[in-house]
Amino acid sequence: MKTEIYERMNIELQQDLDRRTIYQYVDDLKELGFEITTYKDNKIGYALVTKDIERYELRILVDSLSANRFMTKKKTAELIGKLCKFQNEYAGYDFYKQVSIPDRAKSRNEGILNNINSIDAAISRGKKLHLTIVIIIIKKN
Repeated sequence: MKTEIYERMNIELQQDLDRRTIYQYVDDLKELGFEITTYKDNKIGYALVTKDIERYELRILVDSLSANRFMTKKKTAELIGKLCKFQNEYAGYDFYKQVSIPDRAKSRNEGILNNINSIDAAISRGKKLHLTIVIIIIKKN
């Protein structure tokens, strides 16, 4: 892993790097105000801490997506994966592993998200919407 990082940085920066250079870069980033965790903090290694969205906020959004019934299971998993990217790579992956999408009733209609997009566009343009509701009653014998 370390040699892979050294090689990649050597290619990207086009200069020879050693361990002290990387430590200096991390210290420079900290001085510039970036919050960086170390191996002592996370037992993984250096990681940039992102503050775009707090973990509890992410949990609320992910739980809301998991609980909804109008999206397909596939789309739910895709959106949760995108949300987890707001955390740093390791925290996001760890969080994504903890999420479960229940097998209860979920929509099978992928087009519903396109309908939401169309409705949103119409509302933003001030258009009137016409809604037709169809009720189907199934009698059990």
